[in-house]
Amino acid sequence: MKPTIRILLVLLLALGVCFSGISCDSPQKPKKRSSSKKKEEKKKTPPKPVVEEIPVVPVKPPLPQDLKTWGKKDFFRAREEGDDRLDEACALLGAPFENKPSAVGAVEILRSILTPLPIPEMPDIPKPVKTEDMTSQEFNRLELAYKKKIKEEEDKIKNIPKLNSRTIAAIIEILGQNGDDAAWKLLVDLVQRRQTVDDDTDIEKNVVQTILSHPRSNNLDLIFQMITQPSVFLKPVIPLNEERGKRRITSTQVRTMAIEWMKKYSDPEFRERVTDYLLAHPEDRELKTLAVPYLISGLVGNIRCMHKIYMSPNFLNQVDREKVERLFLNCSAAAFASITNQVSKSGKPTPDEVFKELSMSVFDQQLNDDSNVASNAENNADEATEETAQDNANPESYTENPATENEQPEKGTSWRIQPYVDTQINDAYKLMAFHPEYAIMILDVVWQNDFIARQKQSWEGKMEFKNREDPTARFLLALPLAGQRQYWDDFFTSAYQNGPLVIDKIPLMGYMPTDFGLILELKKIKRNVLPPSQQKKPTSSKNSRYNAAKQRQIELQGAWMEFVRLAVKIQMDRCANAAAVQKAKQINVDQLKARTPFTIPEGAHVLSEYHMILPNEYTKNLQGIQIDPVEIHYVQFQWDVPAMTIPSKVKYKEATAKMRFNTLRSSDMGSLWFEYTNPECTESFDIRIPVVGQSKEDLKEYPKGPVQVMSIRVRSN
Repeated sequence: MKPTIRILLVLLLALGVCFSGISCDSPQKPKKRSSSKKKEEKKKTPPKPVVEEIPVVPVKPPLPQDLKTWGKKDFFRAREEGDDRLDEACALLGAPFENKPSAVGAVEILRSILTPLPIPEMPDIPKPVKTEDMTSQEFNRLELAYKKKIKEEEDKIKNIPKLNSRTIAAIIEILGQNGDDAAWKLLVDLVQRRQTVDDDTDIEKNVVQTILSHPRSNNLDLIFQMITQPSVFLKPVIPLNEERGKRRITSTQVRTMAIEWMKKYSDPEFRERVTDYLLAHPEDRELKTLAVPYLISGLVGNIRCMHKIYMSPNFLNQVDREKVERLFLNCSAAAFASITNQVSKSGKPTPDEVFKELSMSVFDQQLNDDSNVASNAENNADEATEETAQDNANPESYTENPATENEQPEKGTSWRIQPYVDTQINDAYKLMAFHPEYAIMILDVVWQNDFIARQKQSWEGKMEFKNREDPTARFLLALPLAGQRQYWDDFFTSAYQNGPLVIDKIPLMGYMPTDFGLILELKKIKRNVLPPSQQKKPTSSKNSRYNAAKQRQIELQGAWMEFVRLAVKIQMDRCANAAAVQKAKQINVDQLKARTPFTIPEGAHVLSEYHMILPNEYTKNLQGIQIDPVEIHYVQFQWDVPAMTIPSKVKYKEATAKMRFNTLRSSDMGSLWFEYTNPECTESFDIRIPVVGQSKEDLKEYPKGPVQVMSIRVRSN
């Protein structure tokens, strides 16, 4: 081979080695791997894990176990977390909050608890949209993720804690017990929907029942509004978005519930306030139908209500008007008996007590023929005692509980109301015996001029009465007011010529008390009649008309004499009944002699005494009423030994009391009657001495029982 060619081959060989990276001076480079080998290695090598940063949520300490120590933040947190102990904690909140009386703070917390928690708005989560280069598998994966996020947000809203109806009702009761003005405002806000709640089922009914169950001086206006304007009380300020299916209480239901409360627990002032509204709004027929039957029922606390309704023209129908009138007239005489101490502690005097020797029927056994009066009242006259109202206290009733002299209500609180114990006037005698203060309440109404004038219009001018049970006559006979006795003087004078049988129907003969001054008016009638043995009958037929007229006058005088005798006897029996109440009292004879205008005989044993002077300590409380003054003294005594025969004359001061003779048919044959009346007929003196008969021999004997002495004097103002 040629050397030139050989050299070229060597050079080419050397160049090939250089290009291949093989050189003796530099290390050989590794051969590149194929792409398939790289993918295989990549699959074998696990990817590095992605570390996500999780936010650190601080762990809240548990709520205090002692619920009494909970503060505002604890209540709010329990509300947000739906703590099961929230009901119990709220109940404790009705007590002093945070160990201090802070009623306003407690109400603020309760309002916040009642307020529904805010509902967050749904976040704007974009809905996935399928693109052209997106596979169905990829789109389904995105749609599932979207639905999951939507459900998570909805669950957050659903899981917001809500108060159930039980908890809401418990909070309403707590507000009622709280008693602060802020608590009543929150209750009204619940009714009128200024305050929203999670569950408002029966919310109005619960609030109304709570207000009525916890009456206080600062929520009586609410109860008054329930009775008079229930639609205003219920009027929603913020209407609910959805009314369907909600059980709403009606105005009539609210009014009925409040009137039932008034029947059981209200005091006279509250009832009178309702009456004033009723009379000012006669167009409210529903209120009239629901309230009037109770307001005219026979309760002492309704006296002023009945009077206003009765005096209002054309307000009552005839039946109700007569019912109210009977109640007034019947209880008036019993009230008069009470302020003159003519009722016994045992109640109404029995016929035997008053009519032991009187051969007459008993008049007017029942004071009130309406046996079902005030059937809804809690107490009746038979249960009336001298116990205080607080002994019968009901925590859900009404009457102001007066504070002691140094005791003051703390700020944010109000006085709890105690019960008003009302009493029926069906059995007026028994009621007045135990509660003379009720008598003043009654007389302060029925002795006013407007009522008296209306009663006189019903019979004035007719000069007649239907029967002894006539309630108007019974009322006017027990009316010791200025100007009334003169009216009876005119009546007796006009009735004289017709004889006492005309006025025999007047209940002067009943046990019903009458004005003592009427005896003096009755004694003004001419009664100078001779004893029966000295009366001469006409023997000549001449002047027959004259003789008949004269005989008529003699008969009239004798009849009136007997009528007055009987009236005096019954008046003494009334005094004896009143004196029996004081029988247990020790009688001081020396003091008795000093206070009586007549002389107590020496050696006489005093059995009982009765004294009454009007006006007295009771009548001073009557406003705008002028009492016609009268003074009465009654003494019953007897002689232990027959040391004295029956006198033919009895001295009274400087005068002499005449012996009056009985008629042959007298119902009082077993006694002698001595009488004195001064010329002006402003003072009288009567003495009754029991005897066996009226012969001359009988008059020589000593009295056969207790002697009764009575003086009546009308005093000038």
